[in-house]
Amino acid sequence: MKKIAQVKSLFLWVFVSLMFTLQAQPPAPATVTATVGTPASGAAHYLSVSWASSTGATSYELETSTDGNAWTNIYTGSALTFSHNTGNVADATFYYRVRASNGTASAYTNASQFPIRTACDAPAVPQFSAVTTNTTTLSLVAETPDAN
Repeated sequence: MKKIAQVKSLFLWVFVSLMFTLQAQPPAPATVTATVGTPASGAAHYLSVSWASSTGATSYELETSTDGNAWTNIYTGSALTFSHNTGNVADATFYYRVRASNGTASAYTNASQFPIRTACDAPAVPQFSAVTTNTTTLSLVAETPDAN
């Protein structure tokens, strides 16, 4: 009887150990979206990245790249959004990708805007350095922004 109890105990230990080590890989997030965040321009240019939840995932890994080849992890956690401060560089290119994890990582899903560009800074207000009594006409024409 003692031998049977030992075998049952060993079997239970092996079964529990396998359950914890053989976790099913979660599916990759179905969608990843990158948009120009707030503030869009100025001293900091933000891009906002969000993704769909993945069944069985306990965390997500967000990576960014400026060329689509060399990737850097910028976030690991359970949230489904991230606001990326890209710094004081207007009209810069960024790529994003996300994968789900529960100890076993899924494949990456690229952002549907691949790449996305930071916003351009607003033009500086014109300054006149030598104003005279003559009439001066100034016309400002706004640029048409490039679509992301």
